[in-house]
Amino acid sequence: MTTFVINLAAIAVDVIIMSWLLLPPLFRRAAQLFRRVRRDLRRWNRERRQRRDESQTMRSTR
Repeated sequence: MTTFVINLAAIAVDVIIMSWLLLPPLFRRAAQLFRRVRRDLRRWNRERRQRRDESQTMRSTR
């Protein structure tokens, strides 16, 4: 029973160390992707809005 508990503790420590080493680059990459997607969406919406406004002004000038 004690070896089982010791093994569990060792696994927990390994998981903590691995997550501490491996997760920060993943988080950085995810944040980078999120920022890029958000920027592209914003630009796409702005372009769509401009096109919509241009088409409305074209209609109103006729």
